[in-house]
Parts: sequence; C-alpha cells; structure tokens
Amino acid sequence: MTFTLRPMTDDDLATRTAALTDDYALDLHRSRGLPPDRARIEAQRQLAELLPDGVSTDGTLMFTAEADGVAVGWIWISLPSAPERPDTAWIYEVQIDAEQRGNGYGRAIMLSAERELARRGVTRLALNVFGHNAAAIRLYESLGFQTTSQQMAKSIAPKQSR
Repeated sequence: MTFTLRPMTDDDLATRTAALTDDYALDLHRSRGLPPDRARIEAQRQLAELLPDGVSTDGTLMFTAEADGVAVGWIWISLPSAPERPDTAWIYEVQIDAEQRGNGYGRAIMLSAERELARRGVTRLALNVFGHNAAAIRLYESLGFQTTSQQMAKSIAPKQSR
C-alpha cells in the first residue's frame, strides 16, 4: 500500500466543511453543553475565523491523506506562530473517513504530518482532544503525546424553590 499526504485543494475542503462543522458542533454540545443551534453557530464562526482564506490561509497546512490513490482522511495543521509557543505546530483537525476507520490511517496521517513538520524545522506538535474521544486519546498517547493541561466540568442541578 502507498500512503501519501497531498496538499488539500479548495474543492477538497469544500466537500469536508459540512461534516467538519457538524462534528465540531456536536463536540461543543457534548463537552460544553451548548445548545445544538448555538454550537453550530460557534463552530461556523471559529472555522471562518481560523481559515479566512481556506486552504491558502497563511501559516496553515491542510493535507488530504490517500492510500493507493484513494482519499481516506485529512489533517489541518497550524504552523508555529503564537508568542507563547514559538516552536509548536498545532493540529486543529485530523479525520479518517468513516468507512476507512480501523485500518491504521490515523497513525499514518499523524506520522506523515510529523515528518513534514520535521522537514520544515518544527520541533513540537500539540493538539486538543475532547475527553469523550477515547479512541483518539489512545492513538495520541501511543504516538508519544502527553497531557499538558486538562479541563474538567461538572453538571449541577439548579436549586429547587419551595
């Protein structure tokens, strides 16, 4: 099998934007308790803010992953730019197409992305992962990622009036 990352095109991104928005809105709903309509608006707002020029956004790398010439997923990386993390690239999204999951493509995308970043002189890679995404957490830990911060939340029942 031949596995490659190729630069994503605007058309590639356009075909993936709806699913990206839906998935992120669902994660915002699950993890932050946003109502579904507000979660969708927030997902759309963040996507527009982070990718004002689509795949041509400065400091952004977007790749389509292919196995034997067939698209199997994609990855979105921001190159180092934050003053507090001048050496750190940031993974905003990595997705394996639903019908392709379980074939090792998540690991292949991550390792290919690491090689690309190393080629560019990047020395650190970071990401956020939602706590309910156990499969992704296992993958990232197996690749050597370590928890550097953690958010926690608890739902509480409102006080009942008598």
